[in-house]
Amino acid sequence: AASVAASAPRPQLARMPRMLWRTMRVMASSAAPPDGAGPVVRPATVDDLPEVVRIWHEGWRDAHVGHVPDGLLRHREAEHFQQLAQTRLATMWVAVVEDAIAGFVVVTRDEVEQLYVDRARRGTGVAVTLLRKAETTVRLAGHARAWLAVVDGNQRAGALYERLGWRDVGPM
Repeated sequence: AASVAASAPRPQLARMPRMLWRTMRVMASSAAPPDGAGPVVRPATVDDLPEVVRIWHEGWRDAHVGHVPDGLLRHREAEHFQQLAQTRLATMWVAVVEDAIAGFVVVTRDEVEQLYVDRARRGTGVAVTLLRKAETTVRLAGHARAWLAVVDGNQRAGALYERLGWRDVGPM
């Protein structure tokens, strides 16, 4: 029996999310850039939920497909994100560009729990603006550090966070 068990294929394990943290020292942040050309960040409203859900669903798939077990994908359809968005509305901010929701961030205590940007707005500074809003929120809540998790393999997000001063402290 031992030889059979030893020769059986091992199930593929999901990559562990990486934990990143940032010390909340002096940070400048505002809801809008000085020239008014970038995104405006405001609290999310119920009316924002359809766009938030669309962005979250698409963004989650972009960041996680190929990095998590395929079985998890069937549990991450739009309805799942609709329920999550409704429960997180009180701690969610949206970035608005040209009267459209360009992305959102959710902060829970000292965690930047969610950060997603519309595909068409990636690379335009929306994520930076949202992350700075999250950092300010954590700092104003009295926390010395903020943390977030990024799925191992999501190199684009990991590179952004590290470029902005976040430190990868390893698997969760």
